[in-house]
Amino acid sequence: MIEPYQQVAVGSVTIAIAGAAVVTFDMEKLAYVSGTVYVRNHMGDFRRGSWFTIAVEGSPVFNVSTADGFYEFTVPPGTYTAKVWLWSPNNEGYTGQSRSLTLTWGADATGTDFYLQESDIPIPEFPAAGVLMLISALAASLYLLRWRKQAIAPIP
Repeated sequence: MIEPYQQVAVGSVTIAIAGAAVVTFDMEKLAYVSGTVYVRNHMGDFRRGSWFTIAVEGSPVFNVSTADGFYEFTVPPGTYTAKVWLWSPNNEGYTGQSRSLTLTWGADATGTDFYLQESDIPIPEFPAAGVLMLISALAASLYLLRWRKQAIAPIP
């Protein structure tokens, strides 16, 4: 992230011995971009999403991350492409988005929000094989408990 102001003019000053000089700097305000990344929760409502990466392509090129869904950065004027995604090994979870930004000196692009949709790739928290093994183990345990109960029952 670059500081919000940048000196664009270059100047030189020569001062005589025991002399004095007044130097005035010409500072330009950079463009400010901020927004929120929203994702759907289990009820289908949009909520702020954390841990997303926003890659800014242009000059300069850099990445920022979301904290509670919020992100911000300042850049010199130019055309940029902002791409947002949730990093994961197989890009599961959410479909990434990109947006083109054309910015001038001092531009304020607040409210550059992203609304991400769920991808069709499942998040491998509970792989099918693991769930099947858990159900099989539970069924086998119940069968053994029932068999043991019948074996211990007194004979009349």
